[in-house]
Amino acid sequence: MLVVAGLSVVALIQLTTQNIRDVDRSEQRLQAFYAAESGAQRVIDWFNRPHVSPNSSYFSPNEDGNYTDEMGVSIITDSFETADGSLPEVRRGRDNALSGRVSRLLVEPPRSDDPPFTVAWVTSVGESTRGIQTTVEMRLMDNRIPAITSPGAILSMGVASSDGQFQVNWGEIWAADELNLPHPLGNRFPTSDEDPWFAVRSETHLMNHQGRDYADGSVRGGYSDTPIPQGAPNYYQPFLESSLHQNNNNLSGFENIHQHQVLDWPEYEYERMKMLAMYHDFPIYRTTPDGDLITGHDANGQPIVQSFREVFDKREFDDPNAIDPDNAPPIYFIDTIDGNPPTPDGSNMATIRDTGGDPFYYGNFFIAANVYFGGIGSSPSLDHPRKPDDSIGQRIRNVGLYGLIYTYGTMELRANGDIFGAVITEGGFLGGGSWEVFYDHKLQDESRTRLGSRLTASLWNSF
Repeated sequence: MLVVAGLSVVALIQLTTQNIRDVDRSEQRLQAFYAAESGAQRVIDWFNRPHVSPNSSYFSPNEDGNYTDEMGVSIITDSFETADGSLPEVRRGRDNALSGRVSRLLVEPPRSDDPPFTVAWVTSVGESTRGIQTTVEMRLMDNRIPAITSPGAILSMGVASSDGQFQVNWGEIWAADELNLPHPLGNRFPTSDEDPWFAVRSETHLMNHQGRDYADGSVRGGYSDTPIPQGAPNYYQPFLESSLHQNNNNLSGFENIHQHQVLDWPEYEYERMKMLAMYHDFPIYRTTPDGDLITGHDANGQPIVQSFREVFDKREFDDPNAIDPDNAPPIYFIDTIDGNPPTPDGSNMATIRDTGGDPFYYGNFFIAANVYFGGIGSSPSLDHPRKPDDSIGQRIRNVGLYGLIYTYGTMELRANGDIFGAVITEGGFLGGGSWEVFYDHKLQDESRTRLGSRLTASLWNSF
């Protein structure tokens, strides 16, 4: 019995020892796997942020901000192997102990049988602390997730008009429908000499401030009751004359006012932006019929209702000068009354009204509602705004918004206030009072605000 018991103990010790070895090997293989996967993820980060990569020219997108052309052909034509000094390590715990490293990291062009929009292949070899290796391969695809950008200061996919100030600085005004010019023109728009970045563009007609007559700089009054015929010299650019006969309509320097343009609009479709906001845990608020926001529910399940100002005024900053212009603003999505896409007649979109004084909003706002701003005034100032040439611009005294406001309904500005950023509206733009929009040229930088990675792994393997 003692012999049998002794043999059993020996067998148990051997089995336990083997299990310990197996567990240790599994742990080492897992360390190597995580190290290899971290190497592949590091390559994705280099594509997203070329300036932190070991070779920014290799990992930078093309001039359109993509890694493939319109036919899906990759711009990656050569291989790149990371030097030892740039290979990542995996560390963990309070003592930052080494748990694995990447021993090889290789980026290669697409293979002959890869589908369109394949950017590259990544091979990452991970190595545990005891030398066990695991290899991870990823096929990276061009993931054309939108960046939050705006090519102009005021973009209206409907009519754009103003019966008060229509001031835009350092950027452009676009209208997909008619654009009603303010009166008198010289008191509202800067000339091309005063502001080389300013322009007015309409996909249809430029009309007078009442929306009745068509802009025509070749006639005495500056406007005609009939549109300019197609093929006429001033069909696209109606203000070709250096001046008009009326003293208050001197159009010298307004060669930057155009109509019948073909414009490349940014696309921020409602359902896609809502899905991306949910996926990335950005706040989403439902509107009430009165234009307030439902920000949560109390212990009894009743909705917590707050005004737009209560939710967002000075939420992130109370001083525009404390904002780092290179950082991406926070993103907020404000939904319709019923949580469904905006109806064609706009019946499920409320009107958000802000008529108080001295607010300051910071962020990129996507609002499935109509928006009315009036009576702002006395907001904090931005002392050193940057122009598109990166020079310091004039002090902006009443910055009510720093960022981008995108409305799926209408946008109306009344009373007075300033915006440093841009306004994009699908329902149409109406201005009044003495509002001014100072275009933030950082809104043209696609790498500054992108909702997710430029690349996605469509095929993944480890061995």
